[in-house]
Amino acid sequence: LIGLIIVALIDAINPCAFGVLIFLMIALLNTGSRKRALRYGLIYSAIIFITYFLAGFALFNVLQRLTSARGIIYLIVGIIVLILGLIEFHDYLQARKGKDAILRISPKIKPFIEKKAKEGTLLAIMALGIIVALFELPCTGGVYLPIITLLQNQIMSIALFYLVIYNLVFILPLIIITLLVYKGMSPEIIQKWNTKEKAWMRLAASLVMILISIWLIGIGI
Repeated sequence: LIGLIIVALIDAINPCAFGVLIFLMIALLNTGSRKRALRYGLIYSAIIFITYFLAGFALFNVLQRLTSARGIIYLIVGIIVLILGLIEFHDYLQARKGKDAILRISPKIKPFIEKKAKEGTLLAIMALGIIVALFELPCTGGVYLPIITLLQNQIMSIALFYLVIYNLVFILPLIIITLLVYKGMSPEIIQKWNTKEKAWMRLAASLVMILISIWLIGIGI
């Protein structure tokens, strides 16, 4: 459980997840009050939690039905995660140079985020949360995928408990950022911090992915 929480925290401190929420908060503050930004920021975080939890639960169910091929699954997932970990390390080097990463949310989605924020409806924010969660998967899935793969050995109740804990930890920084903005901190300050520190965030994620991939490949072999 402690290992799961640590890995979830590393996954949670992710430039992709931070960047979208910060952009959303800026758009909300430009169109309404801080209370509105707080409400929709928390709703957005809740939708991210629900979407990731359901995606993880669905994958867990699929993997549990493939018990006869468990070794092959470990090997395949290990190789995929290793590739993602190496790409993330490349993105760390790119971030240190101030260049764009490969694993990132496309800038083309920003007008969509701004549009949904300006709509200011509950359905718009819910739709935004679901779509952004799916777009974030290339950034965050490299850590989440192997965790779900390792959970296939657990019984349903324990796996569900771990998935809930993992995703609660994953959205914790999003909730903290939302509360900080509500209390008066400028989203631009958080955005500058995110830009400044994103290289080290990517390095931590890449190291975790590479270590987990080696573990998975070892089990698979």
